This record gives sequence, C-alpha cells and structure tokens, in this order.
Amino acid sequence: MTFPNFLIIGAQRSGTTSLYYYLKQHPEIFLSLLKEPHFFTYLNQPDLARKENFKMRIVFDMIEYERLFSGVKNEKAVGEASPSYLYFPSAATRIKEYLPSVRLIAILRNPVDRAFSGYLHAIRNGKENVMDFSSAIDLESYRIEKGMSHIFHYINKGFYAKQLKNYFNLFDSSQIKICLFDDLITQPVSLLKDLFYFLQIDPSFKPDITQIHNESGITKKRWIGKLLFNLRKVDGFDRMIRRVIPAEKLKSVQSRLYSKPTLSLEVRSKLINLYREDILELQGLIKRDLSCWLR
Repeated sequence: MTFPNFLIIGAQRSGTTSLYYYLKQHPEIFLSLLKEPHFFTYLNQPDLARKENFKMRIVFDMIEYERLFSGVKNEKAVGEASPSYLYFPSAATRIKEYLPSVRLIAILRNPVDRAFSGYLHAIRNGKENVMDFSSAIDLESYRIEKGMSHIFHYINKGFYAKQLKNYFNLFDSSQIKICLFDDLITQPVSLLKDLFYFLQIDPSFKPDITQIHNESGITKKRWIGKLLFNLRKVDGFDRMIRRVIPAEKLKSVQSRLYSKPTLSLEVRSKLINLYREDILELQGLIKRDLSCWLR
C-alpha cells in the first residue's frame, strides 16, 4: 500500500494551488491527481462535508484515499494538497494517527490579504451574497455559530499561530516546513529549491513558474462566475483549457472577465489590530520577521 509521505496542509488562499502545480513538475514527486481530497478533515464524515455544501469531490474512506496514490512508480516524494488541514484541529490529530512520519508543508499569507481573498473567492464561486466585505466579516461570528460553511470563516482562518501549534505539539519540528506567500511571489525559485531539500529530492530541478494559479478576483458578471465555478469542477477542465488556449491569450481573457476589488484602509487597519497578537506569536514560532504584516 502506498500513502503520502508529505502533505501541503494550507493555508487556504495562500498559494497552495500554485505550489501544487510547481511541485508536481518535479520528476521525483508524485502528487495526487485530485488536488484537494480533504481526507483527514472529513474522514468517515460525509454528512459534515455535505453540511459544508461542498460540491467538489471529497475522499471519505481509506480505500479510496489509497487509490489516489496507485499511480506511484519510483517517485521519492508522494503527496497531496488539502489546505483545510491547517484550519481543522481534528485533521492534525488524524494525520498523526495515520501518517506519524509525514512531512508537512504550510504556506502562509498576510492574514488580512488572505481574509479578503477568501471573501472574493466565495463571491466568485457564487457562495457569498453579501457584497460588502466589512458587512460579511461582521456576520462571521453569527455564521460560525449557526454552523454555516467554513468558506465564510474569512477572519478565523487567519490565526496561524493557534493553528500551527496543533502541529508543533504533535510532530517533531523537523517534519514541518513553513513558507511565506511573499517568498512564493518574490523569490519562487529559492523557495522551491528549499522545499526540494526538505523533501530530500534533487534540488537542482527548475520547474516552470510562469503561471500563477487560482488568482483572486471576481467575475464582472455573477452568472459567469457561477458557470466557470461549475465547469472547473469537471475533472480535467483546467488542464484542457491550458492546453488549447496559449498562456498569454488566457491572461487576456481573464483580465476581461475578472476584476480585482481593493480593500479599504479602514478595514485593513481594523484587521491588522485584530491579528496583531497572533502575528507576533507566529514570528517566534516560525522564526521569521513578519513586521510587514503589521503595516
């Protein structure tokens, strides 16, 4: 039986999709064709996933999960990417139970930007009907209390120190690699080389990093967003689009379809103050200067 020896655990809206596609190019890496099985989040809990209103494919049982890795040949690093793992404490416990020696990769984004990106993502997918971010975050506590989908947990998902402590308490620190979204944007080659070392594979491999995957933004027409969201759930749709439409042409089409709203300085300042204590704690936990997140 083949199971993963590494996992990308999050955070959501922090570059996990780009990381998945960049790592997947390495000849010594096998990543499951299903990018986000969310297995350790919803293990034996199909009702919970339905409650979350997931329409994507979720893997609930061990036999099906094992099938995701049936195509492994002689790859040294075998993995999958389910960014819900970081947010759900139960996922960390299950990972420890089933994969105690696994290597864990987390990529973290400025929590304010992550929250706003999550909100835009929910609008783009037709899930969010509140068209003002400030109003949406004011509703968050109510939505959590009512057990609504975690797609609406825009603010709560950004308390990384709290979430990562679950993993540092369960796993040896040598098994955990923390990356920053800022580094993925500004120095992707260096970041990927570091990850190749962490996964104990050839660090000299240079993947194609010209494409940014799953960027934030909302469609200018809501019905287009819903249509594209449903099409993207079809297996192989994204790969087919990338094969038939040249990259530059695809960027041009996307720029006409999508717009990128900006976050007001007032809301940004409010959220920075909300996250300040967690960010300061996170700095000590991961030994990185995060002062830029507090500006």
